[in-house]
Amino acid sequence: MSMPFHITRDTTLRTRIILTFSTLTIGLVILLSWIGYISIKQIYVNQLSDQTRLLIKLLAVQMDRKYLPYLNPDYPTNTANRFYQRFLASQTRRMHLENAFIFDDRYRLLSHSDSTALLGATDPRLELNRTEIQQLLPGESALSLPFKGRDGKWYMWGFHRLDNTHWLGVRENAQRLAEVERLPGTFWIIGIIGVIITVLAGW
Repeated sequence: MSMPFHITRDTTLRTRIILTFSTLTIGLVILLSWIGYISIKQIYVNQLSDQTRLLIKLLAVQMDRKYLPYLNPDYPTNTANRFYQRFLASQTRRMHLENAFIFDDRYRLLSHSDSTALLGATDPRLELNRTEIQQLLPGESALSLPFKGRDGKWYMWGFHRLDNTHWLGVRENAQRLAEVERLPGTFWIIGIIGVIITVLAGW
């Protein structure tokens, strides 16, 4: 008459063991996933930041600034506009940048590596970096946080103050960040597999 009692007790104990190991596995996977995701993302962002800062400083050093006062977005075909457009276009190709542009203290686009860009327009996303841009002294650089463009891809902006009223901007491709953002999903799949293996091993 004691057999059913022992069977029930053994089954309950086994169930508790399985639940305990499953809970520990899930907790461990969540913790390791979060640590791994944060670490990998930070490493990539740091590398991208160093690269973008280096490229914008190199571009600023090579730029001839004596024609900056003559940039006029209302006359896109004037000599200064054509000069800087050609310079930015050639340098972005050479440095493999997404694009480069010059803007003023009103955040108006004065010149752009893309000849089809609308000069004189303001980009609201520049306003989001107003504090970092305005705090720069001539010769200093700053970076934006990675952001998604209208095309759904990841980018990072770099800013360099050329003089009192002109800034140089570059947009660097950060598309590998999309791969990093997919890592938590991969970790969850690994965690689910680990839980299934734990349950099967327990039984």
